[in-house]
Amino acid sequence: MLAVYEKIMDSRDVKTLSGFIDYAMGNIETNMRPEKMFLFAVIISNNNALCINQGRVPADDTWKYASKDGKSVLVIDFEKNKEYLYSGLYMD
Repeated sequence: MLAVYEKIMDSRDVKTLSGFIDYAMGNIETNMRPEKMFLFAVIISNNNALCINQGRVPADDTWKYASKDGKSVLVIDFEKNKEYLYSGLYMD
């Protein structure tokens, strides 16, 4: 996503943005219409203060090593990870 953002910020050109969206629409599955995606790209390219947060799942301190049938596995606290994802997506 960071590379996509950098590409948008580097171009700021309508033709380049349009070509990028055409390419993206052919390679991703989404319910977002190309016009909406283009609008978002224009908004992003005009907003130098866009904040991008990064994270990973499972989040720190939400998993532990364990053994099952002699194999090393991770035991994940799905509820804590669900909360982590929700807060990162909707509460920041």
